[in-house]
Amino acid sequence: MREIVRYDLLPPSQSFNGPNPNTKLTKFNIDESYPMGWPQLAAFLNSAENHAIFRRFGTEHCCILLHLMAEITSIQKELDILDQADAENKDKLYRLRRNEWHEGWNTAQKDLLDKLRTKLLEYGKSDFL
Repeated sequence: MREIVRYDLLPPSQSFNGPNPNTKLTKFNIDESYPMGWPQLAAFLNSAENHAIFRRFGTEHCCILLHLMAEITSIQKELDILDQADAENKDKLYRLRRNEWHEGWNTAQKDLLDKLRTKLLEYGKSDFL
């Protein structure tokens, strides 16, 4: 470990009882077991809670979530239309009342549900919500 001392200028309005009223002493340790560059910087940022400040890309997260919401809504509308059609066709009622599919059965509902599940899981994993 190597100790680094840094002097930061303080705003004139801030009081300070040290020898120079315009400087503040900051000490922190650098872990030299990591190679200099990104690895050492990452180790330093991880060394204390107040060291790491990251951009959250809020606008970008919102844009992605809006697109996912639109996709989920579209899939749900397709599923609603399919469910209505199935309710009116006695040969397709099984799709409204079962959760298994056998070979030879029409899998349109299952395919939409799988697509919906994938999108909902992606949407639900967002740390931004």
